[in-house]
Amino acid sequence: MSVIPDMIFGMGGVPASGGVPPYVGFWGGKNIFVDYDNGVASNTGTQPFDACKYLDTAISKAGTWSTIYVRPRIPDYVGGDPNGFAPTAAANLVTTAAQYGLSIIGTGTGRGPRSAGYITTIQGSATVTNTPVLKVLGPYTDIENLHIKAGGVTAQPWVDLDSTAYGSVLYNCKLNQANGTTYGVAACLVSAWYCTVANNYFDRCNVGVGIYSVVSDPVGTEIANNEFFGVGGGSSYGDVVINASGGCLRTIIRDNIFGHPIPSAGYAKYIYSAGGTSTGIVANNFFGTATLVTATLMTLNGEVESGSVVHKGFLTS
Repeated sequence: MSVIPDMIFGMGGVPASGGVPPYVGFWGGKNIFVDYDNGVASNTGTQPFDACKYLDTAISKAGTWSTIYVRPRIPDYVGGDPNGFAPTAAANLVTTAAQYGLSIIGTGTGRGPRSAGYITTIQGSATVTNTPVLKVLGPYTDIENLHIKAGGVTAQPWVDLDSTAYGSVLYNCKLNQANGTTYGVAACLVSAWYCTVANNYFDRCNVGVGIYSVVSDPVGTEIANNEFFGVGGGSSYGDVVINASGGCLRTIIRDNIFGHPIPSAGYAKYIYSAGGTSTGIVANNFFGTATLVTATLMTLNGEVESGSVVHKGFLTS
């Protein structure tokens, strides 16, 4: 996956190597640039010096196999936090099913979700409460290196990988304070097949990842190498929630850090699986509690658990 330095804008281009497959452009994909502080709404977006101002504008220009590079905003020197920006329209971000192979990549300078995924900040519209911040409908979509915040959104996903977004990836992002308890989770996978949620930082989210069946039962989901840190030291409901009527098949939940006490309400487990009988593996996860009882840490519904580690008091605040 990509960690692309912001200096590419000063150099006038995009490096040939990086997380985005270098051969994608052979099939007609194009690069589109977003620079809120220096871009102009009417720009073409095809060069860093001609960047779009808004991400929703860039998405509207994207086709199949396009790559959108989003530049971080000028930082808040007093508070230390990155400034974010919302869509230009009173609507949140949506990619279409026809935009398959689309990549949306923040160009922060760090590595990992605590730096690169923190620097380039996007958020929902301040006036829209009832739709996801970013809804992905296209297959093979790649979302990387973004800090995603609510704006005006409540009880809706920050990122929604819908049933047509099969084979999509959410990687190296920071998802901040998702406040829903069922559908309104940080990363929501609705009947999406073979999707990967990896190397992300879920910061004070009521529910981190939710996997649900609506059109069909999810298949082949991988949730790996993420960090989950809960509300006030503990997650309110759960970190990974699976609720598929026919079961969630061939799921892998591995090598994640759940750095807070056992969730205190709702599902009251780090990992909760319900509905039809599922299959998959839960392995090598780290839990911030001293209990060794698997049934206290998680509720599984057909998945096999192995190799988890617990430690009392680990990063509980």
